[in-house]
Amino acid sequence: MKRFFRLTLLLALLGILALSEAYAQVGQVQVSGRIAPGDVRVFLKDTTYVINKDYTVGGTLIIEPGTKVLFAPNGRIIDSTGG
Repeated sequence: MKRFFRLTLLLALLGILALSEAYAQVGQVQVSGRIAPGDVRVFLKDTTYVINKDYTVGGTLIIEPGTKVLFAPNGRIIDSTGG
């Protein structure tokens, strides 16, 4: 009976970990492309943004405090205005 209880507990914990990992990836926003001159883009707090390719900033990019910005292996931000 103890083995059954341990096995059930272990499976429940593994299920919870798998769901939390899947939920964490759902909250990510994939970003690439460009911001045109005169345009404004805001990265909101408590959100994770993943720069997955070139992201050229010609306008304004505002990153709120509490925002996570991650870079994929081929991701980069290019500031085309020199700011």
